Amino acid sequence: MQYPTEFKERHTAAAIFSQTMLVAILASLEGLPPTARGRRKGRPQGIAEVPQLFVAMVIRLNDERGLPPISQRAIARQLRTSHQNIGHWLEPLLTCSMIKHSGRGYTGNDGWMLERIDAQHFRRLVRALFLGGKKIERFQK
Repeated sequence: MQYPTEFKERHTAAAIFSQTMLVAILASLEGLPPTARGRRKGRPQGIAEVPQLFVAMVIRLNDERGLPPISQRAIARQLRTSHQNIGHWLEPLLTCSMIKHSGRGYTGNDGWMLERIDAQHFRRLVRALFLGGKKIERFQK
């Protein structure tokens, strides 16, 4: 079957995006300590831990914007899920001290991040995003 040029370009852009996101998410998962992943030592991290990663991302974004500690319900609204799910995903992040309880909400634990300031997984994450951005840039012209 003959496809229009736009289809081929769109397909290639989608593949670049998919590769970039997979590398970025898997690298990010490496940054979660085993207790945050809710897993036994030695079991590889995988997509089952993505919800905790997304919760941590929402909290970090909230912190970066200088907003007050974010509530469980506000996290649930942003991730379009129930606050019960968020409660389940918050627990391992609290247990490993990646985040902390602050009043009626949650913030990132800066000490946790400072201990990992030069983490290898974060370098891979940034590189994947940079390279993916450069590859897909040609489709924006």
